[in-house]
Amino acid sequence: MVLAVAVAVAFIILSLVMGMNVSDRVNTLEERIPVLASDDSQVVNALLELRVLTYWLAYPTTEPLLLEPTGGSGASQGVLRIADDGLSGIIMVAGMQELPAPQVYQVWLMDDEDQVLAGQMRVDPSGWGATTIYLEDPISDFDTVEVTLQREDGLNLAPGLQVLEATIGGDSE
Repeated sequence: MVLAVAVAVAFIILSLVMGMNVSDRVNTLEERIPVLASDDSQVVNALLELRVLTYWLAYPTTEPLLLEPTGGSGASQGVLRIADDGLSGIIMVAGMQELPAPQVYQVWLMDDEDQVLAGQMRVDPSGWGATTIYLEDPISDFDTVEVTLQREDGLNLAPGLQVLEATIGGDSE
């Protein structure tokens, strides 16, 4: 338990430092968005995603929920932060394996009755990735969050191989 808390604190501190660095870079790049928009909409989308991530890191609203490797072993780890309104959140992961294109990691929210594909994320060569989640129902209505490998058939109808997981409960509010 002490190790998990230490990892969480280290992950949050690292995230804040990275967030400040990214914030400065995003501000510089935002000035160039009109030029970039005409060149590559994928770059613009990445910049907007960085802007959202920077906001979440600069203004944390809730305690992080740790995502741990399935089975409890492995170098992968993650954090889910849920907004005060409960309708949005951010997942940041580290120590993940970079997947070849077009494969992605998928974020699933599940309870006894529903499984909702909440987002997809790519991981860079250093094993770091992040994605934001926007829902119509509160995230706290779900029991678990899972990060999975995309199914081989490419269907988004069911989760693939589970990589990270966490139980959503009283700790997320």
